[in-house]
Amino acid sequence: MLDHDLIQETPDTRTWARVTTFESESSERVEDALRKVVDHVTPLVRELPGWKGTLALATENRRRGLVVTFWDSVEHMVASGRTTAELRADADVVAGIERLEIVHEERPE
Repeated sequence: MLDHDLIQETPDTRTWARVTTFESESSERVEDALRKVVDHVTPLVRELPGWKGTLALATENRRRGLVVTFWDSVEHMVASGRTTAELRADADVVAGIERLEIVHEERPE
């Protein structure tokens, strides 16, 4: 039996994030990968439906970096991954890609 009180009647306002991790013993390779994302990938994904922003992070020694892209739905996030897959294919410093739901976000206004 379906509990009708659990059916969401308001639009889905969840935000999703794709986190791509870059790692290498060479700081130059990680910096190159991050630069490619900022200079080439971000302008492309900025035009895709559902894009809500991009954040690039690096450790102090630049041997590990993270790129977080924010999406208004899991469908848009998945579709964007297909669109940009060929750009990531040559990034041999990619250590992992995760899709995560943002369960809390707080920023000053």
